[in-house]
Amino acid sequence: MNIDRRRFVKLSGSALAAAPLVVPPAVADKRIPRLRITEPLGKPSVIWTTLTTLRPALQATLNCGVEIETITGNDGFAALKAMLGAPGNEVCLFGGAIMATQYIGATAGFDTSIETLTPVAKLSNGFSVAVFAKRGGRLESWGDVVEASKEKPVALSTLQRNTAAYIAKLMIERWAPLPLDARQQPTIGEVIADVVEGRTDIGIIPTALVAKQPDLLSCLVTFGAKRSPIFGNTPTFAEIAGNRKLSFTESVGVLGAPSLAADSAATLTQAFITAAKDPDTMGNADLADFPLVVNDADILRETMERNRGVLKLLLG
Repeated sequence: MNIDRRRFVKLSGSALAAAPLVVPPAVADKRIPRLRITEPLGKPSVIWTTLTTLRPALQATLNCGVEIETITGNDGFAALKAMLGAPGNEVCLFGGAIMATQYIGATAGFDTSIETLTPVAKLSNGFSVAVFAKRGGRLESWGDVVEASKEKPVALSTLQRNTAAYIAKLMIERWAPLPLDARQQPTIGEVIADVVEGRTDIGIIPTALVAKQPDLLSCLVTFGAKRSPIFGNTPTFAEIAGNRKLSFTESVGVLGAPSLAADSAATLTQAFITAAKDPDTMGNADLADFPLVVNDADILRETMERNRGVLKLLLG
């Protein structure tokens, strides 16, 4: 099932805004006493934006408190470990970047296989990340980066390992390649600050966040299969590398522990789908300019299966 908030916003304006939130019996009849969702990045990441946009309607749908808790550290896995370590009487989920979570699970020797986690919902379509520089600085194209790297390693700020930004960094190192002096930051705000304040030459964050600050940030390359509709003159990494397979997008999803009961997982899936239909949720997603698209657990499983193909290429 797919809920695209733009389609609903266009349907009926005031009539839609006046419509009450209808809670399906599948949700209303299954009591969730309280829900906690851990996530690794905080504001202004797409993960944090997605979860906090859905939170009010989730509370109304589940008729319980919903807490969004940012837990940074341990390459992004502190949040996942917190979910897995939640008390047995607490319903706790992990919200994160799905492919990046699969990547770190495959490389970090994590004691719980990511593939054994319980898919609950996919909360976005695929989105790309981008390499960016400070607008008006000495690096205004990828060619400028290559030339600068001939003098000394290019200083790069990126996010922790459990992120799409880090996967993009690995692709640059393997297939560009060029010398990098890379540093990791726990939040997107700190990555942006590194570049704008001159501590690094370039950074990697979601393409949509680069687009939100056109007077401050300059987009140099994106990692989707096609050029970004926002940055039509900016090459993709696949173009630069000369290999169309070297592309990927990331998506936001929520996962539960392997022990999450099937009926609770189904209730939570339906709650996310219902929350995405809420007029206030759709309005807030539009205000945040975030493409909120909620899909069920089966679609999340399919996405994870496709991601395995990309990761096999990266790790091969």
